[in-house]
Amino acid sequence: MMLNRIEAPLSQKDACKQTFDLPYIHISIRSPHTKKPILASDPNRKAVLYLLFHDVDKIEGSLQQALHEMCGKAKPVLFSEAQAKMILRFVEKWKDQVESIVINCEAGISRSAGVAAAIAAIYQLDDTPAYRGKAPNVHVKSTLMKVANNK
Repeated sequence: MMLNRIEAPLSQKDACKQTFDLPYIHISIRSPHTKKPILASDPNRKAVLYLLFHDVDKIEGSLQQALHEMCGKAKPVLFSEAQAKMILRFVEKWKDQVESIVINCEAGISRSAGVAAAIAAIYQLDDTPAYRGKAPNVHVKSTLMKVANNK
């Protein structure tokens, strides 16, 4: 068995009810102020990595102010190199034991697509699911690629 595909990025709502036919790992992303999703029971899911960060490319200017207002006094959380390393270690640990990766974020459009696009590039997988109707977060993808290239 070997990692050979990335499922289309999912919304949190879809991730909580969907199951898959192949052995897979799951990366679940949410904003820091939201509740951890309760994923559907699935014997094919081998492990889950939960991550917390906001859906932003850069935090500056009016975006920074808007996020501060949305989050109250909490500081907005930008995807970090440490989180990129967590993802890469997670995938590396499981890549020979699963056939696919499921990635979700709240809407299933930006953060999860950014992770999917980067993983597809790093592991030379089909990146079509990451882009079909999606808008991959540029910061997430570039941070993952940078960390992977610095290994």
